[in-house]
Amino acid sequence: TTVMGRAVQAAAQDLKRQLRSLSAKAFGVTVGKVRLSEGRLLADEKVMSFTDVLECRFGEVAGEIVGRGTVGPEMVDRKTPVLWEVGMGVAELGVDRDTGALDLVSYISVADVGKAIHPQHCVAQEEGAAMMGIGHTFMEQMVHDDYQLLNPNLIDYRVPKFKNLPA
Repeated sequence: TTVMGRAVQAAAQDLKRQLRSLSAKAFGVTVGKVRLSEGRLLADEKVMSFTDVLECRFGEVAGEIVGRGTVGPEMVDRKTPVLWEVGMGVAELGVDRDTGALDLVSYISVADVGKAIHPQHCVAQEEGAAMMGIGHTFMEQMVHDDYQLLNPNLIDYRVPKFKNLPA
């Protein structure tokens, strides 16, 4: 949401700029006199719908105007905070004293996500991150013989499955 949301916002602003520019030509006024209100374009006493603007642009009610927004360094300024999520996790482990094998009994993860636009997605993202961490910690290992990777596929390279996660 933080990164792609800004790209969508930039695309919407670009689309708004294009609509204002096209309607200014149709109205015969400067862009500064055009405003958007309730799905219509207004200039002085003149009113135009988005459909009208498209018809002026393409000669018929068809065609498309594409707003463009990007994600990258050009979007970052000194006012934009670096994206960090503050969080922590607590794990309860069981240890087999005879073999030394570890069992992940439970894991609790807490994250400060700021305003959760979609809380269920935030939970799913946190669970996915925890699952990745569990995999890196307990299972995943690239095995080499000199420079030859011996487990280059998902049959030989173990990643966690749902059965490997704590209840």
